[in-house]
Amino acid sequence: MYVLGIGQIGGQNSSAILIKDGLLKIAIEEERLSRIKHEGGFPEKSIKKVLEYEGISYKDIDHIAIVDRPYFRIIRRITDWYIPKILTHPKNVFYHIFYNEIPGLIDFIRAKEKLKFNFGKKTKIHFIEHHLTHMASAFLVSPFDDSAIISMDARGEIATTVIGIGEGTKIKKINEAKMPHSLGMFYAAITNYLGFSHGEDEYKIMGLASYGEPVYIEKFRDIISFNNKKLLKANLKYFSYQNGRGFFSKYFFDIFGEPRKYDDKLEKKHRDIAASAQLLLEELIIKLAIHLKEITGKKNLCMAGGVALNCVANSKLYEKKIFDNIFVQPAAGDNGGALGAAFHVYNSMLNKERKYEMKSALLGPEFSNDQIEKFLKISKVNYRKSDDICKETAQFLSKGKIIGWYQSRMEFGPRALGSRSILADPTNPKMKDRINSYVKFREEFRPFTPSVKSESASIYFNLDFISRFMLFVFPVRDKYKEKLPAITHVDGTARVQCVDKSIQPKYWKLLDEFEKIKDFPVLLNTSFNIMGEPIVYSPDQAIRCFYGSGIDTLIIGDFIVEKNEKINS
Repeated sequence: MYVLGIGQIGGQNSSAILIKDGLLKIAIEEERLSRIKHEGGFPEKSIKKVLEYEGISYKDIDHIAIVDRPYFRIIRRITDWYIPKILTHPKNVFYHIFYNEIPGLIDFIRAKEKLKFNFGKKTKIHFIEHHLTHMASAFLVSPFDDSAIISMDARGEIATTVIGIGEGTKIKKINEAKMPHSLGMFYAAITNYLGFSHGEDEYKIMGLASYGEPVYIEKFRDIISFNNKKLLKANLKYFSYQNGRGFFSKYFFDIFGEPRKYDDKLEKKHRDIAASAQLLLEELIIKLAIHLKEITGKKNLCMAGGVALNCVANSKLYEKKIFDNIFVQPAAGDNGGALGAAFHVYNSMLNKERKYEMKSALLGPEFSNDQIEKFLKISKVNYRKSDDICKETAQFLSKGKIIGWYQSRMEFGPRALGSRSILADPTNPKMKDRINSYVKFREEFRPFTPSVKSESASIYFNLDFISRFMLFVFPVRDKYKEKLPAITHVDGTARVQCVDKSIQPKYWKLLDEFEKIKDFPVLLNTSFNIMGEPIVYSPDQAIRCFYGSGIDTLIIGDFIVEKNEKINS
């Protein structure tokens, strides 16, 4: 039985995934193929790619699961959102209904008709509630048979935060916060206020927060708070988005001043606002978790939704030990909705037993050495094949080279986890600034993450579980902070990726070879792209990014490409 999952047609970060008899075969985001970062809409390229990967046709698909319920969404938004505002903001109401909601509904109808035409009558099409797909994307692929669940983002059809439980193959929703009471919208508003792109740059606020002090926290606690009945309560005098105009209101600006423009210098005030917003987010997530623990008594917690990508908040929650275990799905944002929709149909609706546990995010396509060499020849670059690619790469890294590392299956989700990565020596104190300035072309305050052999992780970092997906931060142990300066953030932490030999044997071997030279089984790891572009997908994109940035050496499959040096092919 094949189930095709399709991500949010009416939003951003669309994707497609394919399940065969309860096992996840492939997952890919539309942006990797279109090369438009956070590409949304109907993921036509991704659908074709997953079918091509499995070697099947449209007619082989039994069920299609799509994120969002379009009719439910428009009815809920009109009744719960627009009608209460019809007298106070009639122009905004009619504008959004006719220019946002109705066109969005038409997109869904067109997508459904297109799917019916391509796939035929045999294939059943299911539209799944937005936050239910998030909850399913975490629980149904987790190691737990029994768990509490939190889903948090800007908004789905109308809900913004949902709490519930998962037992076996079933998920039960307990309560939800509705627009305009939203943690995701609050954090997006802060992102926008500080001069960055909301819906895209929230992680920059998380990084910037470590450079500030939460001096505004008391004032921020008046902006949005925990509520036992409604989960969250936003103080709407601070906001304007509920009326269809921007994010923050004049009242907010009167207190905190005018917003920063993108090119403005980042001042202490901006860093302090980021720190205050981050602290408030952490406090509210912890309160939600305590509330959920009290009413469910569960030992495990699963989390998804875009807010669950805030690895600092995840770590603060874990430190509280409210739950014994926490699982966060690596594609926790809207890109992972396709995964949740498909598993909800297979496990929950069709009552099929759970067979799949997500231990790896390497779920995308892979290119063989033969395919890679064809791209290298077409590109007319000098290259050579290595007899021991990991050993040679470790030698390059130990000499201060910045490496483009292109191997194995592509990652699903926003993190590069050792397949489409840029790697460097974490012991080099100048490496962070070099990569930010000459490779990534991004802000100097942005940290880099370490990849470490799983069995050695607790030696260098203060952790007590294996964190494979870079979704938690941990303190770097004091004796190693100065020895690993390129991956130690200003607050003394690092967003760790633990690498298992059984799951990523080639990447583990590279860490092992590097340890033989430099005594540390740790590498600086960042995504193989430059700012504003998606992570590279194909070999030709890797070659283009290599020559368009300050990467010194490209390691692609078992081949080595270097700049400014003649290499016999």
